[in-house]
Amino acid sequence: MKRHSILKLASVFTFVFCLSCGSTEKVITPEGKVYELKGSKFYSNGEEVTATLSGEEKSKINQILEDRLKLEKEAAKRKAELEEAQKKAEAARKKAEKKQKALEKEIKAKEKAREDFFKAQEKLKKKTEKYQKR
Repeated sequence: MKRHSILKLASVFTFVFCLSCGSTEKVITPEGKVYELKGSKFYSNGEEVTATLSGEEKSKINQILEDRLKLEKEAAKRKAELEEAQKKAEAARKKAEKKQKALEKEIKAKEKAREDFFKAQEKLKKKTEKYQKR
């Protein structure tokens, strides 16, 4: 089970890494401007604006992207942890249900034995009375 979760996390990290390396990423700045990053080029409204942006603006946009990707990794990690915890809880629930069924079966068997005991006791009492009369 642990191996499965490690493989799952590795695939998520690989996916995020591939997205950050060669794909297009959209970044929304706090001012509300939307930039699209393709490799090291910046686009706004479909037009390349790499040359018009200052170094500070580029680094700010890159930092926003890095922060978002970091949060996405953390979210994926937490999601995997929650899924693992959910699986453990489900297994514990099933184990508890199985134990409860076994206990209910045991209780029914004890009730049946108790009823049989009282029936046998009543039968003995009747036979004893019948014997005493004879």
